Amino acid sequence: MNENNYHLQYLIYTLATKKYLENRLPKFDYEKDFGGVLYLFVRGMRKGTDSGIFNCKPTLERINAFDKIVSKKGQLEPA
Repeated sequence: MNENNYHLQYLIYTLATKKYLENRLPKFDYEKDFGGVLYLFVRGMRKGTDSGIFNCKPTLERINAFDKIVSKKGQLEPA
C-alpha cells in the first residue's frame, strides 16, 4: 500500500465518492452510509488467511482535512 501510494489513491477516491453521494443523496451521512475502502490484491491472497486484503474507513475529519488541502492547490494567492 505504501510503496505504490495506494493510501493517497483511496483518499482521492473516498473524497470523490463522498462529494458525488452528497450531491446525489440529500440525506447522505458519511459515517452511516459510506462503508469504507477495500483493496483485494489477488496475487497476494492466500486461502485461509487475510493476506492480500486491505480495508479501512478513513475518518470524516481526515477526509475533510484532505479536501481542504486539495481545494487550496488550484487557488492562486491574492496579489
